[in-house]
Amino acid sequence: MTSFFRRSRQGATVTEIGLLVGLIAVLLMATLTSVGQNLTALFTQVNTSLASNTTNSVPETPPLSCTTTISGGINIDLASAIETPCNWDGIEPLTATLTLTGIFSSTSTSLASLVVDFPETATVTLINKATIQGAGGAGGEGAWVLSGTGHNDGYPGEDGGPALEIRSSVTLDNQGSIWGGGGGGGGGATLHYPNHYAGGGSGGGGAGRNAGAAGFRQTTQYGPYPIGNSGSAGTASTGGAGGAAAVYQGEYSGAGGAGGGPGQAGQQGAPGRGSMSVTSRAAGGAAGAGVLLNGGAVTWITQGDILPAL
Repeated sequence: MTSFFRRSRQGATVTEIGLLVGLIAVLLMATLTSVGQNLTALFTQVNTSLASNTTNSVPETPPLSCTTTISGGINIDLASAIETPCNWDGIEPLTATLTLTGIFSSTSTSLASLVVDFPETATVTLINKATIQGAGGAGGEGAWVLSGTGHNDGYPGEDGGPALEIRSSVTLDNQGSIWGGGGGGGGGATLHYPNHYAGGGSGGGGAGRNAGAAGFRQTTQYGPYPIGNSGSAGTASTGGAGGAAAVYQGEYSGAGGAGGGPGQAGQQGAPGRGSMSVTSRAAGGAAGAGVLLNGGAVTWITQGDILPAL
């Protein structure tokens, strides 16, 4: 009897220990799950805070601000011209207000007097108080007689050059003058009439700060017959006169065309007498652009004095 009770008590002890271990395991699992969730939330919060601090620790650099004046020049690239006064590297973001004064000119009809070509990171406002003027085109040579049945046609006048070339976006307040170069005058026609021959006059040069040269007088002469006269060079404000017609026994060749004024085309050479006199004269050159948009765009505050007009 005593032995039976002893065995039953041992069995109860094992059962109680098993239950106790199970309970402890459940409590541990619940505790660890709760701790894990809290740790996850904590790590997420720390990570978010670190990311926020990293972002805020590198403040955005404001663009360089510059206000300066550029006083004239020849074949000016404006972006390069402001690098020193603005302490700008030509690349970094820039906000600039630039005042233009004096006279801007060009050495060639193929080059603008002032080029605006800034990177997309630049915001540029131009206040133009200057005269920006393209080069004038040269006058064309007059036609000349080769024989009693042949001639060389006159040469056309050269086109004027552009004043302001825009290759990027810019805001522009034009308080000055922006003038394309005048076109050169065309060469005049021959006198080609039975037993009456003469060369045509040459064209005048177009207006420009680098004014167009006069059409030169041809040197080839047929027999005793006269050759045409040279035109006149242009000036900054006017085109040159065309060369006068040649005269032979009361009959005339064609005079050269006058060069165009600022932003104006050159005139066509005049006809002479005879069957070949009209076709041998030449056209005047076109006016250079006052504002040449070459991939750029302008937001106008004031258009003002622009030749040719937009």
